[in-house]
Amino acid sequence: DYRVPIYALIKELGQLTFDIEGTSMFTPHQLNAGVNWKLPWVPLTVAADVSWAMWSLAPSPVPDALIEVDNSQLINDAPAGTELKKIIDVQSHSVPLGAKDILIPRIGLEYQLGDFELRCGYFYRPTPIPSQLYQTNFADSDTHVFTLGASWTGTDPFNAFRKPITLGLGLQWTQLRARRVDKVDPDDPTGDYFIKGGIFSLGFDLQHDF
Repeated sequence: DYRVPIYALIKELGQLTFDIEGTSMFTPHQLNAGVNWKLPWVPLTVAADVSWAMWSLAPSPVPDALIEVDNSQLINDAPAGTELKKIIDVQSHSVPLGAKDILIPRIGLEYQLGDFELRCGYFYRPTPIPSQLYQTNFADSDTHVFTLGASWTGTDPFNAFRKPITLGLGLQWTQLRARRVDKVDPDDPTGDYFIKGGIFSLGFDLQHDF
């Protein structure tokens, strides 16, 4: 949660109030359940799980804003005939996000090859955001995520540590499915639009247990 209140007295104009508050970087509560199975005839582990993400609890990402310019405090300094009132009085209200709870299934494989471990995985995240038919434009779409990874565990060649060191490398491709938004109002200032995209991630890690 955040709030940014700004108050300023502007000479010969009045008291300026600019107050904005809202919620940002929301992360939903999640419940997760999973299983894994190590195959007895090959050094392969299969893992699967599902997460319930409670996006229906998400607040609106649109902040509440209050903007006022009030010259009623200039009674002694105001020129004769000045009307003392709120010159500007604007207040906006947040727009409901309308998100829904979603289930996120995941599956992963890990293969043991000597000191190396090879991994791959996939998960599907349906969008919690309904189609933006009216005034809002919270752009989001269903997502397919593919991952590849490898790690190597070996002893310290300098014998400085008694426990092994693990080096890891991971790749992830996030594919946002194409989604078309057709506005109900033909005079909507944003108009109809089409969204899609992709995100590539690369990660490296070094692990040592003391």
